[in-house]
Amino acid sequence: MIPPGCTGLVQPLDISVNKPFKSILRDILDDLLNDYEVRHQLDLRELNRSDSSAIGERQILVTHAVAQAWEQFTSSQAYKELIVSTFRKLGLTLPIDGLCDDELSIKGIDSSLLQIGDWREGGLEGDEKLPALHSELPRQVVDEPADVAVEYIDRV
Repeated sequence: MIPPGCTGLVQPLDISVNKPFKSILRDILDDLLNDYEVRHQLDLRELNRSDSSAIGERQILVTHAVAQAWEQFTSSQAYKELIVSTFRKLGLTLPIDGLCDDELSIKGIDSSLLQIGDWREGGLEGDEKLPALHSELPRQVVDEPADVAVEYIDRV
């Protein structure tokens, strides 16, 4: 469950990578469906649940569309750079020594508060900073759903 207004915080790939990928996918799928309709005189956009062969044909077209979209997406230099920069901004591909922490950028959080540092040094040092960071978060992030997530994590 993702609290309202928090998708960009907890699922940044949905905003930065998935949106342009889905746009490419939509265009390719439309083209494939149009071609199929011309060749077979059947519109796979409007299917009855009882027409299992047409449903199967649509599933195959969608699979081909995803493959073509992924090929197009990953062959574009601009999208490759988008993927790399998104992972770096989130800290997922930054070195663990903390030297590049200044590259962290999380929507709604002041970047001066984002410091990972070298987790290998000093054990759990830095945990005392978490409540301060928590109080700096936008109100929508701190509300009840986050407390539910913390409670869940504590139980696990």
